[in-house]
Amino acid sequence: MIEHYTKEDYVKIPWVSGKGEMTNIYRREQDGFLHWQITLDAVIKDGPFSHISDTMRSLTVMSGKGFDIVGEERMRANPLKPIPFNAAMPTSAEDVKGKCNYFNMMWNFGLPRPDIYVLQKDRKIIQPHEGQVAIFAVKSSQLEGIKMARHDMILTSEPVEFISGTVICVGMEFY
Repeated sequence: MIEHYTKEDYVKIPWVSGKGEMTNIYRREQDGFLHWQITLDAVIKDGPFSHISDTMRSLTVMSGKGFDIVGEERMRANPLKPIPFNAAMPTSAEDVKGKCNYFNMMWNFGLPRPDIYVLQKDRKIIQPHEGQVAIFAVKSSQLEGIKMARHDMILTSEPVEFISGTVICVGMEFY
């Protein structure tokens, strides 16, 4: 099954800290517990990320120069390079040089780490393994038989072929 989501399907929700809002693209819960969530957000200046217990996250800068993620270690969040980190630990953004919009994937500690990667040039079959793949269009993109506008998302349990554009793919297992 292939589900196609557009900006009209997304919801703005407040940050845990209450100091801003993010765009919720998709959230999967079971028995009141977060399994995984995909959001869009922005960093505009140095400051802490919200602590979210029992949660891991991966951040992929979509626009801007990037910034450092400082927590258990210092990592550079460069454009289109997914950076995983522990959302339950004190973590902050540093060396921010202007607004950076980012794709944010969060998942429960108890679940396997999702496979997160960016496709830009070469045609490739995107193959779900033990669950589904979320395919997020950073810019207008083309899958075989599916045109994606900027920030559309496809959720599929079927293989699809990436043709062109820039997409972030998240492979998730479900139990």
